[in-house]
Parts: sequence; structure tokens; C-alpha cells
Amino acid sequence: MDTTPLQNPPLPAYRLRIRVWIVVWLLYFYSRWFVYPNYYSRLDNINLVIHEAGHPLMSIFGEFMQFLGGTLFQLMIPTVFFVYFWVRRVNVAWQLCLFWIGENFLNISYYAWDAVDQALPLLGGEHDRAYLLGHMWLLSHARTLETLIFVFWSLLICVALWVMLYDGIKKQPMNINSQIE
Repeated sequence: MDTTPLQNPPLPAYRLRIRVWIVVWLLYFYSRWFVYPNYYSRLDNINLVIHEAGHPLMSIFGEFMQFLGGTLFQLMIPTVFFVYFWVRRVNVAWQLCLFWIGENFLNISYYAWDAVDQALPLLGGEHDRAYLLGHMWLLSHARTLETLIFVFWSLLICVALWVMLYDGIKKQPMNINSQIE
């Protein structure tokens, strides 16, 4: 009778071609932020529902937290998924969640920019970022904050895409010699 302990089976390694396709698609998705002002994607529909759910859930902690709740939830939900997949070592999933977090910050940066003009359409009520930045005496710095947030989280998105490719190469190394013969 074999008494060796059962080992967990290795987590599935995704093919490099699939990862490259995912990264190319995500780069295309990310590039839309530079092509179209106020870019809004299907993923933003999900983000919007999460964001809006945060307002009433955080309203029990006061008005400031009610306004902050949308942004907190918009960041917290993808972060929870990120941690869940990170702990379970489901690499592609946590890497996609890292991209999702970065994409949420791009939305946050864009609405921080709009806090001064308040030209973007809202679902109703007061502009979250205008309220928050105003109460933190940062409204006059909204444009600078937007730029800093956008650049920093753009770097995070690039890191997420690079990690996704690197992880794919590490799990499925390319053997150039076998293709030449």
C-alpha cells in the first residue's frame, strides 16, 4: 500500500498564446483611455453598480463616509477578489484583478479631474469627488491629483500585464530550437 501523502495537483498553467491574446486585448482596452475622452466600457457598468452600492452601505457611518463609500467599494471589491485568487495561487485571475484595480483608479482619476467642472453625467445627487476633495481642502489640486493617480495606476496596469506575460513564459517556456528543426 502506498503511504505517500497526496499532494495538491498543480494549478493549471495557461498557454502562452492565450496570455498574449489576453494582454493584447487588455492593452487595446487600456489604450481606449488615450483615444477617447471620458472612455466608458462594459466593465465600467460593473464598476458603477459596485460604486453605487457603496454609498447606502457606508451611509450609516455619516455623510463623509457615504460619499467615500462608492469609491471605497469600487476599490475594495476587486481587491478582495485579488487577495482571494492570490492566496489560492490562481495567477491569471489575480493578475486580471490587478488590472481591474488599476482600471478603477483610472475612473477615479478621471472623476477627480471633473470635480472642478462637474461636467460628467451623474446618476444623481452631488459629485462624489467634488464633495470629498472639497472637504479635504484639495479641490484646488484636483487636476494635479488626477494626473498623479492616472500615471501611478497606469504603471500598475503595465506591471500587471508584464507579470501576466512573464508568468506565462515561466510556466510554459518557449523552445525556439524545436521549432527551427
